[in-house]
Amino acid sequence: MLQRLKNRFKFIVERWLLRGAHYRLLVIAILIGLISGVAGLLVYAAEAGFNNAWEAIWWAFLRLTDPGYLGDDEGILKRTISTVVTVLGYVIFLGALIAIMTQWLNQTITKLESGFTPIAQNKHVLILGWTNRTASIVQQLVLSEERVKHFLRRRGARRLSVVILDEFATPERIQELRDRLGTNWDPNQVILRSGTPLSIDHLRRVDFLNASAIILPGADYEHGGADATDTRTIKTLLSISNHGQAETPEDLPRLVTEIFDTRKLSIARRAYDGRIEILASSSFIGRLIAQNVRHRGLSHVYAELLAHGEGNEVYVRTCLDEFVGLKLHAISSAFPHAILLGAVRPNEKSFSPLLNPPDDFVLAEDDRLVLLANSYEESSPQNKYTPQPIPGRTGPEETPRVLSKRRILLLGWSQKVPALLREFDSYPSETFEIDILSAIPVKEREEYLERFDLHLQQVRLGQFEGDYTIHSDLRQVHPETYNNIVLVGSDWLDSGEESRPAIVVLSVP
Repeated sequence: MLQRLKNRFKFIVERWLLRGAHYRLLVIAILIGLISGVAGLLVYAAEAGFNNAWEAIWWAFLRLTDPGYLGDDEGILKRTISTVVTVLGYVIFLGALIAIMTQWLNQTITKLESGFTPIAQNKHVLILGWTNRTASIVQQLVLSEERVKHFLRRRGARRLSVVILDEFATPERIQELRDRLGTNWDPNQVILRSGTPLSIDHLRRVDFLNASAIILPGADYEHGGADATDTRTIKTLLSISNHGQAETPEDLPRLVTEIFDTRKLSIARRAYDGRIEILASSSFIGRLIAQNVRHRGLSHVYAELLAHGEGNEVYVRTCLDEFVGLKLHAISSAFPHAILLGAVRPNEKSFSPLLNPPDDFVLAEDDRLVLLANSYEESSPQNKYTPQPIPGRTGPEETPRVLSKRRILLLGWSQKVPALLREFDSYPSETFEIDILSAIPVKEREEYLERFDLHLQQVRLGQFEGDYTIHSDLRQVHPETYNNIVLVGSDWLDSGEESRPAIVVLSVP
C-alpha cells in the first residue's frame, strides 16, 4: 500500500513536470515556499528577535535566494539553519531555475529550427518537398535572381524569397543548401518549414495561396520508384487544387512539376485547376540523349543554353502591344543583340511552342517571344525599329548528315529507358540496333517494357545480362562494333552517388 502511494506521488509529479516549463517553475516555486516556511517557523520557534512568523519566513526566503545574508546571522542554530537554507538555494533556486530555463530555451530554439511556425509571405517561390533535385533548383533560382526578378516584379514582389516545405526541416538541410550556394547563400532568402504537401494544414503553414509560383520536384531515388513519385505528385496537385477552389477559385498560383511516366500527363493536368507547367522528365531526357547520339557536339550547345552565366541562354518575353498583328519575321530587326527563335502561344492552362514558324505567322495579343541572347537585358527590343522581313533563302539547303542505320550499346538500366527507346523509334528515316547490358535480370526488364506498350518499328532491341564494370562481361558484347555507347544512370540504386556510371576502360586491338 505504501509503495503504491509512493508510486502514485511520483506519477503525479511526473505528469506535472512534463506539462511544460511553466509547470516546472510552479513546482520549484512550491518547493521554495515549503523550504522558506519550514526554515522560518523553526527559527521563529527557537530564536527570539522576530515580531511574527511571517517575518521569520521572509528571513528564510532571503537566505534562500541570496547567500550574501549568511554573514549577518548570529548564534549556532540560526547560522546552521541559514547555511542549510543557503545551500538549498544554490541547488533549487539557482540550479533548478537555470536548468529549467536553459531546457525551455533549447526546446524553443529546436522547435523554431524544426519549422513548425506558420509564415506570412507574399509572392514567394514555394518548393514542396525535398528530393535530390531541391538543392539544385534553389541554386538555379538564386543564380538567376536577376532573371527571376522580372517574373516576380510582374506579380508585385520586390526580391526573391524561397520557401521549402520539407518533412524533415533539420539544420542538416540548411547546411546542405549553404554548401551548395557558397558565397551566394543568404539566410534571409531561404526559409524551411516542416510538413508534407499532402496536408492542407501544412500547406497553409507555407502560405501557398499567396505564392507567386509553386515548384513540385520529382525524386529519382524515392522508395517505390517513378510510380510512387508520380502518384504522390498527382495527390499533391489534387490537395492544392481542391483547397484553392474553396477559397480562391480562379487565383491558384502558377505551378511547375515533374512527371516521370508520360502516360500520366493528362491525369496530372486535370488534377490542377490553375496554370501548370509539367516537365515529362523521362521523355525530355530521352530526347536529349537521342539527339546527342544522332548529332555530334550537340551536348555542348545544350550545356550553354541550359547553364546559367555561360554564353547565351533562351529568354521568353511578353509580346509588346506594337508587335501584335505583325508577322514574326518582320520584327527580327527590333532585337539587335538577340536572335528571335519564335513564340509560345497560350493553350488552355499551358503553352504551345511555335519555333521557326511559317512566313505567314502573325503575332497575337497573348503570345510570348522566344529569344536567344547573352542576357535578359540584351533580349530587350529597341525603342525605334522598322519592320523588315527576313529575305528568302537562295540555293539548296544543306541538311546535316545522319546515319540511316546505327548500332547503339546501352550500358545500365533505369526507368528512362522506355522513353529513350520510344524517342529512337520516332525517326522514320532511320533504323537502330540497340543492345542493353545491365545487371538487372532480362525477364524483369522485359516485363517493365511491356507495361509501356511499346511497338517498336525502327528499333531492333537486344537484351544482355551482365555487369558492364567487369571486363569479361563487357567484352562479350563486343563494344568496339557499335557506333555509339550510352551509359545510363541507374535510378534503382539508393542514391545519386551510387547511380553515376562507373568509368569503363576497354582496350580494343
